[in-house]
Amino acid sequence: MKTICTLIISSILFWACSGAKKYYKQGLKYEESGMIEMAADMYLNALKAKPTFIEARIKLKDIGQKHITRLSSSFFKNYSTQDYESCLENFVKLKAYCEQSQSLEISLDYPKSYNDDFNNALELFSEDQYGRSKQWLQKKRYNEALQHIQKIRKYNPDYKNTQELYVMASCEPSYQSAIQTISQKNYSSAYQSLNTIRGITQSYKDYTDLWELTTLKLKKRILFLPRFTKGSSNWELELNQLLSSLQNPGIEIISEPAVLKPAAQIELHQNVLAQALGASHVVLFTVTEISQNTVGPRRTSYTAYQEYRYKKNDQVYTDYKSVPYFNVRGERYVQYKFQYSIFDKRQNRITESKSELVKISDVIEYNEFDGKYQDNLNSLFRNRPNGSFVIGEGAWRNLFSARNRFMSYEELKQQAFEKNKSMMSSIINRLP
Repeated sequence: MKTICTLIISSILFWACSGAKKYYKQGLKYEESGMIEMAADMYLNALKAKPTFIEARIKLKDIGQKHITRLSSSFFKNYSTQDYESCLENFVKLKAYCEQSQSLEISLDYPKSYNDDFNNALELFSEDQYGRSKQWLQKKRYNEALQHIQKIRKYNPDYKNTQELYVMASCEPSYQSAIQTISQKNYSSAYQSLNTIRGITQSYKDYTDLWELTTLKLKKRILFLPRFTKGSSNWELELNQLLSSLQNPGIEIISEPAVLKPAAQIELHQNVLAQALGASHVVLFTVTEISQNTVGPRRTSYTAYQEYRYKKNDQVYTDYKSVPYFNVRGERYVQYKFQYSIFDKRQNRITESKSELVKISDVIEYNEFDGKYQDNLNSLFRNRPNGSFVIGEGAWRNLFSARNRFMSYEELKQQAFEKNKSMMSSIINRLP
C-alpha cells in the first residue's frame, strides 16, 4: 500500500513539474518577443504548478513587476484622460494579478493612491452609465439601456437600483410580447416570452397571473374514447384504462363518463363532448383484426460430438462420440390494428387520423437431448473438432438451458398494450 501511495505522489509531482517547465519555457519565449503580459501569466502559472520552482519565482518577481508597472501606467493615462471604462478594466486586472502573486508569497508594488483614484473612477463611470441607461429606458429602448446597465453590473453591481433597472430592461420587451400574443390567443409564443422572464425573476409585474393563464391554456386535456367495436370491445375498454393512466408533464387525462358508453355516434359530437368536458383533444380509437397465434415449436434433429479420453498401451487418446439432439424453435405473438383519430377542440377539426399495427412476439429457441444426457456439457461440440478454434460454442451450449416455454397470450397482450401506451404518449407530447 505504501508503495502504491508513493507511486501516485511521484506521478502527480512528475506531471506538476512537467507543466511548470512547460509554462516557464513559454514565458521565456514571450519575454524574448517583448510580450510582457503573456510572459508574466506563464511565470505565474509555472509557480502555481510548482511553488518551489526557484527560476519561475525569480522571473515572476521581475517580469510580474514590469507587468504591474505597465498596468499602472495605463491606469494613470486612462484616468487622466477620463477614459474610465479602460481605467477600471486595467485596475481590476492589476489587482487580480497582485493578489494571485501574493498568494504565492510574491509582493508586487503599485502606487497605493491609485486605490482612491479607482474608487473615484468607479463612481464617475457608474453615474455616467446609470444616467445613460435611464435615458434609454424612458425612450423604451431596452436593448440600448441594457448595454449600459451590464457595464455597471460588471464593475459595480450594487450601485443604486441597478438590479431593478436590469430586471426592467431584460423583462419588459418579453412582457409586452407576452401581453400581445395572449391577446391574439397565441399561447405558445406567449409561453416563450414568459419563460424568458422566468429565467430572470418571477415577481415582475403580473407575471405570475400571465404564467398561470398561459400554462393553463397550453395544458393538453385528453379524453380517450373507445368506439366499442363489436367483437373487441373488451380489448378496447382494457386498453382505454391503460391509456387513461398516462402521466406526462403538461397533460391531463379526462376520465370517460360512464353515460357515454352506449353512444353510437360519438364521432359526430366530438366538439360538443370536448366543450362539455373541457377537453382540448378527443382521441377516438378502435382495436380490430386481433390475432393470437403460435407458430411451432418446430424440432430439427442434429448431431453433436462428445469428447472422451481412453487409454491404450499406456497412452491417452482423445476421440468423439455422436450425441443426437434437437434444436427447437417457435414463435407466439399477439397483434391487432390500432386505429385512432385526434379531434383538436382549439382548431375544431380532426388533426390526425392513422392506423398502426401493434405486435408483440415471443420467440423461443432451445436445444434438448434425445434421451438422458449425463456427460460434461463443456466437452460437447456442435461440430467434430478439427484442431482449430471454434467461435460460438458457448452460446450454442447455453441453448441447452434456455427458456423452453412461451409467454401466455395474456402476458403478450399486456406488453402490446404497454407498447401502444408508449406510442400514444409520444403522439400526445407532440400535439400543439
